[in-house]
Amino acid sequence: MSESPIRGFWREPPNDARNPNEGSSINMTGLMHKAERAARPSPFPKPPSISLEEWNDARTGPRPVVENWLYEDVGVLVAPGGTGKTSLVLFQAIHIVLGREIFGSKVVNGGPVVILTAEDDRESLVGRLRAVSQQMELSAEEIDHVRRNVLISDVSGEAFKLTQISNQIVKPSINTERLIPVLTDIQPAVVFIDPAVSFGTGESRVNDAEQGLIEAARRIRNEAMCAVVFVHHTGKQSARLQTIDQYAGRGGSAFADGSRMVHVLQPLDGGEWLKATGDTLRERETGLILARPKISHAPPQQPIYLKRIGHLFVQYGVSEDKNAALTANSERVLELIKSEIADGRLPTGRSLDALQSGLKQRELRSAIEWLRASGRIIDARNAKGRGGVRSYLKPTDPGEDAA
Repeated sequence: MSESPIRGFWREPPNDARNPNEGSSINMTGLMHKAERAARPSPFPKPPSISLEEWNDARTGPRPVVENWLYEDVGVLVAPGGTGKTSLVLFQAIHIVLGREIFGSKVVNGGPVVILTAEDDRESLVGRLRAVSQQMELSAEEIDHVRRNVLISDVSGEAFKLTQISNQIVKPSINTERLIPVLTDIQPAVVFIDPAVSFGTGESRVNDAEQGLIEAARRIRNEAMCAVVFVHHTGKQSARLQTIDQYAGRGGSAFADGSRMVHVLQPLDGGEWLKATGDTLRERETGLILARPKISHAPPQQPIYLKRIGHLFVQYGVSEDKNAALTANSERVLELIKSEIADGRLPTGRSLDALQSGLKQRELRSAIEWLRASGRIIDARNAKGRGGVRSYLKPTDPGEDAA
């Protein structure tokens, strides 16, 4: 008796069971069935049971590169254009290569750092890396170590994509597969990819495009066993509102949802910086807040306040003084008063208001009243002369009065 298809699996009848009158048509039918079987996908592999060795050795999370900061997983650094996010990447890279703490977080599994750039050319990044090293006052030996272990690959202008669209699905591209053996050989601690938008399939299907990049990064993570961090821009509204939550990035939510580490960098104006830190921003200094709204492998972390001076980033603590801004403004006004008197002028509230002090009128008046109340300035009168007797603001320390 000939056999029939059972549960979708075809079984050919034995040769002696075939109808000899069918001739070559039987052979053709058999070939068709063989072709159908060959075209069927292989069955999904059955999940194996957990071995005793796996049970005992399995970790609860990936290895940290920098504690409470970067782990061997996928992450994203989000910031508006022009805030210095690429400089911050270079700054972090130097610390990871040298094993130095990053803003109080210990580097526990440092090593080489790879930077894939599709925006800044290699020469400019090398120049900025040199500038950071010089500002950090690295030794010749440390600079040599940085040169050998911060590896920059410039793919700008090459349309080097980590994802592609296949059968309407965004998936890792052949470039991802080409990249993996190189990274496996380097064994980096971190791979920075800057900017994310240049490595994807576009933003017409934004969440699909972002999820495709996440999948490509996971392929790299799994094979090279490193952290993979995309450098991403904030959305317009997030930049205007200085949003620091995990969804501050432009585009969809897939980046934030798929990433296990989300860092958000936002600029602060002079007043915001002063209020937060009690410190004053001077010319060519930038105040920044770096938030870490999502680190899946660490406890919740507080935002960090950074002052950018050139290519250097200096951490500042949060001021516990409720009057920190007023105190700092008062010091600035006192210096203005001293300067005016030293130049032979008699400062008043109105004359100080006319100066380019960087303070709003309300802040200036509050500072003057604070100085009066604390006894550091008084309302004095000059000797009668041209223009008659005039009142002016005078420091109470006799050594500070040049009038």
